[in-house]
Amino acid sequence: MDQGFMTKSTFGKLEKYLNQAENPLIESPYEKVLFEYLGRFETAFPRKQVPGFWFSLSRLFQSQVRSLKQKSAGLSHQDYYRIAQDKGGLSTVLAAYTALGPLTKNQYEFFYRSGGIFQVIDDLLDIKKDTNEGVKTVWTETIKNKKSFAGPIRELLAMESKIETDLDAMASDFADPEAFKKVYQFSFKLSLMRGLARQSQYLDAEAQALLKNRMSLSMSSLKQMLQPTPQKESNAPPGSDLWFMNQLMQMTETY
Repeated sequence: MDQGFMTKSTFGKLEKYLNQAENPLIESPYEKVLFEYLGRFETAFPRKQVPGFWFSLSRLFQSQVRSLKQKSAGLSHQDYYRIAQDKGGLSTVLAAYTALGPLTKNQYEFFYRSGGIFQVIDDLLDIKKDTNEGVKTVWTETIKNKKSFAGPIRELLAMESKIETDLDAMASDFADPEAFKKVYQFSFKLSLMRGLARQSQYLDAEAQALLKNRMSLSMSSLKQMLQPTPQKESNAPPGSDLWFMNQLMQMTETY
C-alpha cells in the first residue's frame, strides 16, 4: 500500500475479504500472491478458532488506510501516535501469531504496546526518507516546526515507562519471562540509541539531558559500533559498551 502497488480494485477485494470473508475473483499476479498468503492464514488461524488474529489483521488494514493521510495536512499530534501505535503494534502482534501461534491476553498486550514503541523509533530512523516522500511523523513535524526533539523523546520515554510498569505481568506467560524482559529492554535501548545516533544533529541540550543516565550506551560509542566493520573485542569488562552488546546478543540467542 505504501508503494502504490495495490489498485483500487484489489483494495476493495481485500477489504471485503477481511471484513466479510468474501472470496475474490483473482485478476492479477499480485492478487494471486496476496490471497494465497491469506489462504495460508485461514488454514493456520481459522477465523472462528483464532478471532484475535483476524481482528488484528482487519484493524491493521484500517490503520494502513489511515496512515495514507500522513501525506496530507490536518493530522493532529495525537493522530501521529495513534497511527504509529496501530501500525507498529498490530504488525508486531501478527508477526507474533505466525511465530508463536495463538497468543494469551498478556502476550497480545505486550506485542501491541511494544510494537508501537518500535514504530515510533522506526519513524526516527526514517526521517530523511519520510521527508523526501512527504510523509508526516512526529519527528518530521518537530523538525518542520523548528522545535526541540526533547518533546517527542519525552513522550516516547513515557510510553516505555508505562510498559516497564506492566512488564512483569505481560511477560508472565512466556516460557522464560526474565530472559524475555531482558531481550525487550536491551532491544529498546539499542534501537533508540541507533535512531538517535543517526539523527544526532537534531539533539539539543534539552534532548540530551533527557537521555543522560537513561541509556546504556554513549552516543560516541554507538556511532563507532554502527560503522560497517566494527572492531570486535572479547572479555569486555562488565558495564562497558561492548559488554552491553554481548549481553544483548546472548540474551537474544538464549530466548
